[in-house]
Amino acid sequence: MQLPGVKMQISFIKDVATQRNPRSRFTFLNYLWTKGRLNQYSNLNTFKPSRIEYQDYLKWCAESFSNLIHYGQEVVEVTPSQQSSKSKSVDSFLVTCRDVKTGNATHYRTRHVVVAAGGRPNVPPALAKGYAAQGNIIHSSQFMTTIPRVLPDPTSNYRIAVVGGGQSGAEIFNDVQTAFPNARTSLIIRGSALRPLDGSPFVNEIFDPEQVTNMYRRDKPMREKSMDMDKSTDRGVVNLDLIEKIYENMYQQSLLAPPGSPPQHQILRYRSVTGLESGPSGAAIVRCENSTPLFEKCDEPRDERLEFDAVILATGYAYDSHLKMFKPLEHLLPQTNTKGGKKPVEWNVAEDYRVFFDSEKVDDSQAGIWLQGCNEKTHGLGDSLLSNLATRGGQIVQSTIGEI
Repeated sequence: MQLPGVKMQISFIKDVATQRNPRSRFTFLNYLWTKGRLNQYSNLNTFKPSRIEYQDYLKWCAESFSNLIHYGQEVVEVTPSQQSSKSKSVDSFLVTCRDVKTGNATHYRTRHVVVAAGGRPNVPPALAKGYAAQGNIIHSSQFMTTIPRVLPDPTSNYRIAVVGGGQSGAEIFNDVQTAFPNARTSLIIRGSALRPLDGSPFVNEIFDPEQVTNMYRRDKPMREKSMDMDKSTDRGVVNLDLIEKIYENMYQQSLLAPPGSPPQHQILRYRSVTGLESGPSGAAIVRCENSTPLFEKCDEPRDERLEFDAVILATGYAYDSHLKMFKPLEHLLPQTNTKGGKKPVEWNVAEDYRVFFDSEKVDDSQAGIWLQGCNEKTHGLGDSLLSNLATRGGQIVQSTIGEI
């Protein structure tokens, strides 16, 4: 999210090129030099640029490929295109796209398909109905573009809830206090407190390229154990600087508030959100199971119905967009990947991110599909992150065309 003043969580050295080729013209340092800001940036004394600047850097990189990029296109499906006359196996694919403005379809025949679709907003099943029905219940991915419409008056005393105790939830909780200074805000979290991200040097080594290789080569139980041990680097955690800022703001609030008055900004701990529904005058009702009485001596109700003017769901992302677009290809997978009744089809990949197809059905010497950003179970927690983007991209290029 491009919130004011928010920085990247990784070093600029982990840009799109440096770890693969520091002399590439697509490094962040070359971007700064090209833009005439290299000396000024060095005076900032930081490895972590603002997200606004990093977004501009990525745009700058993309400009070099403007003749090859087609924006505003949604990939609808990928299907087998044709079979080799000799082996009768698939040797190319047909990619069907839809123009998001006109709805017109375009088809591309190709031998190589690389899917790096990113995540889609994840809304827990229990909240999906209320989310779809209420215009003032939004996912964090919509925050920057939608909140001005939902809450048009920055001076109003709105009631705002943020659900989720990770980085996005904390950032939004902090931002709305400034953007809506008269609002009452609540951060609803399942745990007892915001937990700090562990970004220490030794722990950060789990995102090194060689550690991704080590992760892939472990057996499944060991990979699961490793990811559980390392979840403090990425899952449901918040930068310590932001935690301290939120705590300081809430402390200052306690100093200035009249005695006995309810807090303007609060963190509602030990809450599990069980449902969302419409309330009076278009308000959003958040149903919570309050577990506080299990942990503290208090007389708070176990079941709560909290009323807000806007609810932001910072509930993360699901990295499964490929499942729908690859539906027509399922019969090409090894049989072990497609059995199991209601279990989802498994799109297993090699170390270089290439999908394992049945060798008798797909001619690997001619055609292939590569998945990027949805292989956490085999490649570790960094699979969907920017940390290994340069190395990961290089591996895929090497696997597809054999050169970088």
